[in-house]
Amino acid sequence: MGGEWAANGPRMGGECGENPLLTQGIESEGANQARRAVARRRAKRRLLVHAPEAAEVIRPQQTRLLRLRNFGRHLQPFAAELAARGFVTISVDVGRHKVREKGHLLMGERLRDLFRCIDYLIENQSVDNARIGCAGLSLGGEMCMWLAALDPRVRATVSSGFLTTMDQMEKNHCMCWKFAGLRELVDYADIYSLTSPRALQCQNGLREGPRDFYVPLARRAMQQIRVIYQDQGVPERVELDVHDAGHVIDLPALLEFLTLHLR
Repeated sequence: MGGEWAANGPRMGGECGENPLLTQGIESEGANQARRAVARRRAKRRLLVHAPEAAEVIRPQQTRLLRLRNFGRHLQPFAAELAARGFVTISVDVGRHKVREKGHLLMGERLRDLFRCIDYLIENQSVDNARIGCAGLSLGGEMCMWLAALDPRVRATVSSGFLTTMDQMEKNHCMCWKFAGLRELVDYADIYSLTSPRALQCQNGLREGPRDFYVPLARRAMQQIRVIYQDQGVPERVELDVHDAGHVIDLPALLEFLTLHLR
C-alpha cells in the first residue's frame, strides 16, 4: 500500500536531530519563514509500504525494515520478499541529486528523510521498535551505511554494492557522496565501523570490475571494520558476503542475515 509523509509528522528521535549535516543553514534564513517553507515542501513525500497479510500485522513482535532504493536498472523488488516473511517494510527513493533547500547538504537532506521514515515506523504500534533494520543497493547501500552509523535505532544493516574506498569513488563515480571536510577525517570503513556493535552485512559481487565496487577493495575495507567489532567483543555480528554476480543484491544472504538478527 502507499503512504504519504505529512508535514506535521513526528520529530526526529535521539541525537540524530541535532546532527549539523541536517540543520546547517536553516536558522540563517529566518527560523519561522524557513520552517513554513520546509513544511510546504515536505507536505506530500511519497513512500511505499509493504506489510504481511492483515492477520499477521497485528502481532506485537513484528520486525520493521527500512529498504532504501534508487530507481534504475539495478532495482530489485526485495521488499515484497521480506513482507512475505513477516517484515513490515518501507521503501524510499534516495536517488535525488539536487539540494532542495538553500544552505543544506545533499547528504544531510537524504538522511533527514530517512530519519523521518524511522520515526514514521516507530509511530506504528503493530510492530517491534527494538528490531528495526535497513537494506539497500548501490546508492541505497551508501545510505544504509550513513543511516546505521548515525541512528542507533537501526539494529541490523545490509549494505549491498557499496563497500569500497574513497580513493576508488574519487576516480570513477558520481561525486554526490563528497562534502567539505569528509575525506580529511575518514574513509568508508570508519563510517561503517560506527554501526558496531549492531549487526552489519556488506555485499559485493565478483563480477564487479576494477573500476567499480571491486571485491579486493571491499575485503581490505572489511578488515578494518572487523577490528572495531573485535574490539567490542562482537566479531560475529559483521560479515562480508562475496557472491558470484555483479552489482546486485544477494537476496538469499540478505534474508538469512536479517532473519537471524531481527527475528
